[in-house]
Amino acid sequence: MKELREIIVPSGDNRFNRIRRNATFLMGAELASVSPEQVQEARDGAKEIIEQFDWKSKDVKQRIRDLKTKLNLINQWAEQQHKKQNITNSAFDDISTLRKKVSETFGECMKHHRFGKDQRVLRLAFLDAAKKNIQAVQQAETSNVAILLNKIEESLLNMPADSQQVAIQEWRIKFKALRDTGKVTQIPFSEEFPKKNFELLYTGGTIGSVRIHGEILQPSEAREKYGEAAKDLKPELLEKYNARYANLNIEIGQEFIMETLSEDLITEKRIELAKKLKGILDKIDPKECNGIILTHGSDTLGHTANLLALVLADMKLKVPVVLVSSNYALDHPDANGVENLKGAVDFLTHINLPPNVYVMENSKHKDEVEVILASRVTQCQLITDKYLSASIGKKGQKPMRPLGVIAHNKFTVYDQELFDKLQTEKPDDRPSFNLLDRIDSLKDDKVLRFQPRPGLKYNSEHLKGYSAVLHGTYHGGSACTYESKDKEIQEQSVIDQSVVEFAKICHNKGIPFYYGPVYGAGNRDTYGSTTKIANTEGVRTVMNLSPEMLSAKLDCLPLFDNIQEFEKFLYTDIDFEFLLPDTKLNIKGK
Repeated sequence: MKELREIIVPSGDNRFNRIRRNATFLMGAELASVSPEQVQEARDGAKEIIEQFDWKSKDVKQRIRDLKTKLNLINQWAEQQHKKQNITNSAFDDISTLRKKVSETFGECMKHHRFGKDQRVLRLAFLDAAKKNIQAVQQAETSNVAILLNKIEESLLNMPADSQQVAIQEWRIKFKALRDTGKVTQIPFSEEFPKKNFELLYTGGTIGSVRIHGEILQPSEAREKYGEAAKDLKPELLEKYNARYANLNIEIGQEFIMETLSEDLITEKRIELAKKLKGILDKIDPKECNGIILTHGSDTLGHTANLLALVLADMKLKVPVVLVSSNYALDHPDANGVENLKGAVDFLTHINLPPNVYVMENSKHKDEVEVILASRVTQCQLITDKYLSASIGKKGQKPMRPLGVIAHNKFTVYDQELFDKLQTEKPDDRPSFNLLDRIDSLKDDKVLRFQPRPGLKYNSEHLKGYSAVLHGTYHGGSACTYESKDKEIQEQSVIDQSVVEFAKICHNKGIPFYYGPVYGAGNRDTYGSTTKIANTEGVRTVMNLSPEMLSAKLDCLPLFDNIQEFEKFLYTDIDFEFLLPDTKLNIKGK
C-alpha cells in the first residue's frame, strides 16, 4: 500500500493529491483496486479536463445545481403521476434511480470538493455522471418525461458553451411549470404583430428618480436642492429601454403624474394617485392605447397594487394596468427597472388576457420577469428585494408561485388554475362596490393594526380614536393567549399580553376585531390559541388572502356607511384575491 500510495500521491504534491481523489472518483475506481496504470490514466484525464474545460464560465456551479434541481423535479412529478397510475412501475423506478444516482454523485462531489481547478473537476464529474444517468432513462415510457430528458441532454450537454445558460434557464422554467401545474403551457411571442401603443405614467420611486452627488432624488427635489446643476436631469427609464429594446411596432408615450418616493406615499397621495389614474383610464380609447404602465417605488408597491386591484375593479377596465419598479437607481449595474419595463411591454404586446392589474418582478434571473396578479402580490421582501405571489396550490405544487414567467420570447404559465380563471373572466363578472366614487373617505382610516411578537402588550388606551382593529397572526394562524395557571390571581402584565383579553375589551367598546389571515380549510384543525381567539365574542376571522390584500381591504373601511356593508365587501372575492374558497374559520372549540 505504501508503494501504491507513493505512485498515486507524489510526495509533497497536495494539489495532485486532491486531483487524484477527484480523478479516481471520476473513473469510478476504489482506492484498494486501483492499478498504477489506472491512476495515470485518471491523472491524464484530470489534466485534460483542466486544460480543456471553460473555467472562466461563471455559471459552472449554477449549471450543476440547476441540473440537479431539474432531475429532482422530474422525480417529484413522476411520484405524482405514479400515484395516479399514469406511468408504469418500470418507468417510475427508472426515474427514481436517476435521481438517486445524481444525488449520490452530487453529494460525493460536495464531500470531496476543494477549491480552484479541483472543484471544477468534480463539477464536471457530476455533469458527466448526470449525462450518463439521463441517457439510461431516456426511453422512459411516459412521453413527457422522455421528451424532456431528451431535451435536457440536447440543451445542456451538446450545445456551445455560450448557449448553455439560455438552455438551462429555458428547461428550468419548463420543469417548474410541469411541477406546479402538471403540464407546460407556453405562449411564444410572434415576431410580427400589429402596432401597439402604451402609456408610461411616472409616479416617482427609485425607478423615476435621478442621481446627483451621491443622492437618489425625485427630479423636482434635485432641482430644488441643486438648482442649475440639476435643471436638465430627468428619469432615463424610457431612454434606456429604447436603447436596448426599441421596436418600430411599439410606441410608448410618457407622462409624469406624480413625483413621490413610495415610502412617502401618505393616504392623501394614494387618493391623488387613484383619482389621476381614474381620469386617465376614463378617457382611454383601447384602439389608440393598448395598456398603461405605472412606475412605482418598490417600498410600498405591494400595498398600492392590492388597493388598485380593488378600486379599479369598479371601472370594468378597458386596458390592462401594469406596475413596474426598480430595486436600484437605473444607472446601477444591478438595477432591474429596464427589465421590468421590458417585461411589461412584452406582456401587454403578446398576452391576450382580459384587462386587469399586474406587477412585473425581475430579481432572481436577469432575463426572466415574473408576472404577478396585483391582487396577490406581497410586499417587497427584505434583503432579496423580491415580490412574491400569494398562492397555496394543491398537494405537490409549489406555493407562492407567480402567474407565469416571461423569458426568451415566451410566456410560461406557472399558476394554471389562476390563468384559466383570468382567461374566462368577463368584465361584468366582477362585483362592484363603487369604491372610486368614495375614494376621498380613505383619509378617514381609523383601523388600528397589530402584528404579533413576543412581549406585545395591549392597552385600552390604544383604542382611542380608532373604529376597528386588524390583528395579524403567526404563520400557523396563532397569537398569544397565555393564561396563568392560577386564573384567580393573574398578573396584569400577563393579561395585557393576551389577544383574547384585548379582543374582549374591543367588543365591550363596540369596536370590530378582525383576525387574520389564516390559511387552509375553514374547518381545519387549529392550535388551541387560534380556537380561543376565533371563539371570542366579537372576533371576525379572515382566511386565505395575502396580508397585504387584507390590509388593503381594511383601508377601505371608511368608504362604507355601515359595518354590514363593509363585511360584505371584505368577504367577497373581488379580483381572485382569495386563494381558497373558505373566507372564515368555522371551528367549534370548547
